[in-house]
Amino acid sequence: QEKNVLFLLEVARRAVTRRPSVKLVLIGKGELAGKLQEQSENMGIWVTAVEIVEDFIDHVPEYYAAAKLLVSPSISESFGKAVVKASYMRLPVVAIRNLGTMTTVVDKKTGYLVERGDTEGFVKKVLYLLEHEDRRVAMGEKGKKFVTKEFDYYTNLLAIPEAWRKCVRQGKGRG
Repeated sequence: QEKNVLFLLEVARRAVTRRPSVKLVLIGKGELAGKLQEQSENMGIWVTAVEIVEDFIDHVPEYYAAAKLLVSPSISESFGKAVVKASYMRLPVVAIRNLGTMTTVVDKKTGYLVERGDTEGFVKKVLYLLEHEDRRVAMGEKGKKFVTKEFDYYTNLLAIPEAWRKCVRQGKGRG
C-alpha cells in the first residue's frame, strides 16, 4: 500500500484514455502481482497499457533507456534510489511529494512533485512530459546534473562508513 500502486493503475487508466500509446511497466513480481494483474484486467488496461516485469534487476539500463520518464507513486519514501538511477539515465520524474522525493527531485526542474491523492494532477504531469519532448529532455538533463552533483557515488560511498564511525564515537561516551 505504501507504494501506492492502485493509485498508479488509476493514473494509467486515465492516461491511456487520453493517449492510447501510454505503457506502464511495473517492476518486480512481488506477492501482489496477481492482484495487480487482475485489477488491471478489470480496468481494461492489462497488456495494452500495463505490464509487470520481474527480471528488471538484470536489465536496468535497457528498461531505463526505453522509458520516457519514471513515475513514483510511493506515499512513503525515505530515499528514492529508483529516482536517482532514473535521473542518472536522464529521465524526468513524476512523483508523490514526500520526504524522499523532496530530496531526490527538484520540483519543476528535474521532474514534478504531486500532492498525495491528486490523481488528476499526476495524470496531467505525466501526459505533459510525454507530449512535450523538449521539456522532458531538458528536465532529464537537469536531473542528470543534479544527481551527479548531489549523489556522487564515491562521495556517498565514503560518507556512510564515516557516519557510522561518528555514531560509534558518540555512543561510547553514553555508556
